[in-house]
Amino acid sequence: MTILDYLGDLYAAAGSMVDDDGAVELVAIADERGGALDRATRQLALEVEDGGFDRLRDLLVTARRLRWRVSTSPFPLACEAGSADLVAGLLELATQCKLMAGNETGRVLDDLALSVSALNTAEACPLGDFLLESLREVSYTGCLVVVSSARSAAATRSWFDVLGIPVPVVSDRGKARPEIFQRAYLIGSPPLFGPAAFGAPRARRLVYLFPSWIVDRGLPIPSFSEHAEGGIRPQARLRRIGPDPLIPQRLRDTEGQLAPDPMWKQAKARLPHGIDEAHARKVLLCGGLSMMLDLDEGESIRVLDPWRPAGSRVQMQQVEAVGPGSHLVLREGQTESGTLYERALARLAGQAPRVEQSQATWKAALRDRLQALGPGEVVRQLRARGVQAAAQAPTWTAQTLARPQGSDDFTVLLRWLGLPTEPYRRYADMLRRARYHAMTDIREALEAALGDADMNELQRTGILRLDLDIEGFAGIIATRVLALSPYLEVVPRSELRIPKGDEGARWLE
Repeated sequence: MTILDYLGDLYAAAGSMVDDDGAVELVAIADERGGALDRATRQLALEVEDGGFDRLRDLLVTARRLRWRVSTSPFPLACEAGSADLVAGLLELATQCKLMAGNETGRVLDDLALSVSALNTAEACPLGDFLLESLREVSYTGCLVVVSSARSAAATRSWFDVLGIPVPVVSDRGKARPEIFQRAYLIGSPPLFGPAAFGAPRARRLVYLFPSWIVDRGLPIPSFSEHAEGGIRPQARLRRIGPDPLIPQRLRDTEGQLAPDPMWKQAKARLPHGIDEAHARKVLLCGGLSMMLDLDEGESIRVLDPWRPAGSRVQMQQVEAVGPGSHLVLREGQTESGTLYERALARLAGQAPRVEQSQATWKAALRDRLQALGPGEVVRQLRARGVQAAAQAPTWTAQTLARPQGSDDFTVLLRWLGLPTEPYRRYADMLRRARYHAMTDIREALEAALGDADMNELQRTGILRLDLDIEGFAGIIATRVLALSPYLEVVPRSELRIPKGDEGARWLE
């Protein structure tokens, strides 16, 4: 196929969204077991709103995640090993909560446990049965199945392999393929896939399959399409397979969002004390991990782009740009700052003692000012002298930081401390360059290790573990960001950027 042929197919597929009646079909499939879980989850949400205890809130988060999987997976729960753990964890947590709950909440917990057990023992699911029947009707020809995540895509492929079904399966992120299909089955309601699904379609017909207990079924038309000439505004046709479930009105008004967001706990707001604390946000990561990410202006963090070719996947990114879907490269158990500092000094060889002494002198002077005046007054005075990053002054005493980001800021700081510009700036710049070269060594080692790594495994599980052939960098992980807390917390700097096990991240993937 030439590029012109491919572009022609793209335009034809996009045109069919508007010109062909029924090019977009919404199929709501009756699902009694999933509907029971949905009702129980909604009822549990009301109990939590009325002042539920912490463990009950944890149970609600877990129930939401199971409901999410049920709504976006065409295969039975037993086909995915991770779902068995999720079910077991949910039932165990429900049992624990029942010991602390009153009679009314206890009945809600019983309903939840019954619905979960029914789903777990089911050998088929209505969503998958309808998908298989639809694929058979067209002899599997020209079909594509699109699911919401790499995890679900891997499980669906395994399910198809067992059944001998020759239909490609892709995740929403990986749905861009060179060919254009005749029909794409999207497993989930339209808002899950966004307007890009029909704005840049990879098939001439789109069929959304979702359980009938999902209330939000509208096509997510982007606002500019209402005004743009030629905007794609397809007319979707709704088809019901079986009756819609009865959802009491009092439950319809809760749990409107199906996607499972974490339930963040807001810490009491306060300013960091001294130089050993920092503001940070909690970041949930794949692999059941979380970390605290500092938000200092100008700070960067190592990230991985799995879509880039081998040899150019690792780069540094500003922390403000980190968000859900980013892949971070982290050192397990500790940060890499200390090891990088030691490698930078080793590169300086005979000049290292003079660099260390220079660093110790100006940082000791700054530390004395911070202790005498207090961080707030130091920041105020530096800001009055034109230091752009004055708010970061308490962090500049860290051993692993060579100097402030801006050269002018460092010059003003030295003068304010009563020190000459040289040799302090020269030695600080030498340390920065040595640290940069040390970081380059690490990046090259990472690229070499990632060259042999399975990027499909990273996309499926969200985490890779690597061992580098560099002292101090044996335990490295690449892990996908699941969510960032909207709340700032004050944490010790020694706890920043260190991945740790976290139950809150366990079932969010």
